[in-house]
Amino acid sequence: MNNSAPPIKTATACFSGSDLKFNSELFGGAKLNAIFGGITCDLSNANIKNDCIIKANVLFGGIDIILPENVNFKVKSRCLFGGTSDKRNVPHQKKAPTVYIVINCAFGGVDVK
Repeated sequence: MNNSAPPIKTATACFSGSDLKFNSELFGGAKLNAIFGGITCDLSNANIKNDCIIKANVLFGGIDIILPENVNFKVKSRCLFGGTSDKRNVPHQKKAPTVYIVINCAFGGVDVK
């Protein structure tokens, strides 16, 4: 086990809201669960050095993921009466780390900004 890897952060919002913000912190991934609630995961100032995964699960709620401009991202989503949207206008960058976002949602959605 690699002890130098940054920890995976977890946020859960059940009938409530939750904000997860990273300020110059090394980011290693996240697990986000929004059930009748909302989560904002702000990575705009995070330190992302390697590829990582964000797992997002939504049921009657929503999640906003705000990425820094110096990373690429790829989304794999399974949605039922919900959806995902890409609100970024950033070109693909060579040699930049990739954030993989895996989404499962029902009656809700995830916005990547």
